[in-house]
Amino acid sequence: MPLSQMDIERYFSNCPVDIIKNSRLREPQLEGYITTLCYFRENSKGHVLLILPVGSGKSGLIAMLPYKIAKGRVLIITPNTKIRQTIENALDPASSDNFYFNQRVLTRSNCPRVVVLGSEDVNRYDTDEAHIVVANIQQLQNRTGWLEQFPSDYFDLIMVDEAHHNVASSWQEVFHRFNNAKIISLTGTPFRSDDMPVEGEEIYRYSLSRAMDKGYIKRVIREEAQPQRIWFTYENSDEELTLEQVLEMKENTWFSRGVALSIPCCETIVDRSIEKLRQKRDTGFHHKIIAAAMSINHANQIKALYEARGLRTYIIHSRMSEDEQDNTMIEFERYGDCIVQVGMLGEGYDHPPLSIAAVFRPFRTLSAYIQFVGRTLRSINNAPNPALDNIAEIVTHVGLNQQGNWQDFTRFDELDWSKFVDIGDSSEGREEGASERIRRVRQEMVVHGEEGVSFDTTGYQPDFIDAYREAIQQFLQKEMKPRAEELGIDLEGIEYLLEEFGELPDFSEQEVQRIPIRPDRARNQLKKILNARVRGAGAHILVELGFEFQGRDLIDIVGDGDERNNVQVVMRLLNRAVNEAIGIDSGQRRECNKEQYEEALKALPDIENNILELLQSKLM
Repeated sequence: MPLSQMDIERYFSNCPVDIIKNSRLREPQLEGYITTLCYFRENSKGHVLLILPVGSGKSGLIAMLPYKIAKGRVLIITPNTKIRQTIENALDPASSDNFYFNQRVLTRSNCPRVVVLGSEDVNRYDTDEAHIVVANIQQLQNRTGWLEQFPSDYFDLIMVDEAHHNVASSWQEVFHRFNNAKIISLTGTPFRSDDMPVEGEEIYRYSLSRAMDKGYIKRVIREEAQPQRIWFTYENSDEELTLEQVLEMKENTWFSRGVALSIPCCETIVDRSIEKLRQKRDTGFHHKIIAAAMSINHANQIKALYEARGLRTYIIHSRMSEDEQDNTMIEFERYGDCIVQVGMLGEGYDHPPLSIAAVFRPFRTLSAYIQFVGRTLRSINNAPNPALDNIAEIVTHVGLNQQGNWQDFTRFDELDWSKFVDIGDSSEGREEGASERIRRVRQEMVVHGEEGVSFDTTGYQPDFIDAYREAIQQFLQKEMKPRAEELGIDLEGIEYLLEEFGELPDFSEQEVQRIPIRPDRARNQLKKILNARVRGAGAHILVELGFEFQGRDLIDIVGDGDERNNVQVVMRLLNRAVNEAIGIDSGQRRECNKEQYEEALKALPDIENNILELLQSKLM
């Protein structure tokens, strides 16, 4: 039966809810609710902004906010289906994740009627019977017809999750349609890379440091690889830089990109992240790694490095179908050790075992950096050892130029976001490659090696490292106690033994521990990297020439006649040139040794430029 506005107002005003004295609620949930309630007691309408860190209970706060505030139907808008599903689970009385029941806010008999647009066959009769309507923004755009179905006074309260999207035209269209509604926007990142301020009057902010201290999210430690020397070639010039010179060069885009793509620098990040993973898994919990790559080809390179070291590694990117993405994530969450993402798994993805963020790409904006690191901040409920398990670790390289993002991240609670400008590319999350026009294909910076690699380690707060080390010591003492008693060792001497045998990590410039690789895996990782880079070279050439990948323009010009599209023509040219460079015939690449793969990788930039010039000359 349809609900009138009076029915809905009566429900939200009179429904018995246990909020103010509920000890199960988190601080930001209770404080955010009370602050918002007081605001709308004094203001009949308005647009307010609440800032809560990822994992601190934002979905639960959204579930509570209509009570005593809404005087009519409520609309909850999310930016994507993943977040919509999270909100749906928090509100659905049939879900085991129902916030109202789990936190004893409501009894089952007092549950609100909730309808989710896009989840099943939903029509206007369903929404007329609902107290709360949940939708992602795509469902509310004009082309879907939903927005026009609702009268302008249909909603009294609109809540926006991930509010940094709320200045976009699609969101503004909704606000204008229901221009008399109260609006509550919530976000963990109150800024945008396009320099547009997030809409809403900020009335409440819960700090990251408080959330970490309370254990709502993991504490964060960053480890940055700092080589004493690095050797590379750039534009046919051989260079050797000291650490001090690297620090001066890192802001050059070509340098940070070259570091990101280099095998030696990637191996440093891979080895360190695996070392940290194995340390964390000593507690008995299956921690995992999330890695950020610049492109699909770059992701394949990183995947090859992890697999050569025995990790079950998966890749996810936007060119995969939705079913492929879903199947990949199901397999990773069940069996995986590492997931390499290309502009994916951002806001809304929740998998607490992700505890190590391996940064292989130079993030140009703070917002993208925080969204990526945020995937590792979800605290692990019922962790075997909370002091150790609820620590997130970021592993990166000094040449990627991420010091500024890290420093701004550690100052997150201090920054005035109304004046903050997130300088960088607003399309940061997208994959680099064929979607971008490449002005000129030139030889990339090729890193030949680095030596004397140590790690600069810092915590989000200065005391995090000491606390982490103490927790490791207590854990090891507990593990050793039965054996020590059996051998008659004085328990007070255990700390000395741990120091003596290096069981306690020294976070001060600790050198990287290289992971030995079986010869067959070392060779196969190079083969996989070469194949990925050849595919990338083909994409670069076609983009530079302005040809469609599936077009047939090049077949009559330089093809053999049996190719189906431009991609096959360019790939055949590249592979022939690679084979010639290392002295093998077609079909023999599987029989190559490690040195031949290394030689092919070294020759590939020149081969790419030569083929581009050949094709350009043929087209003139």
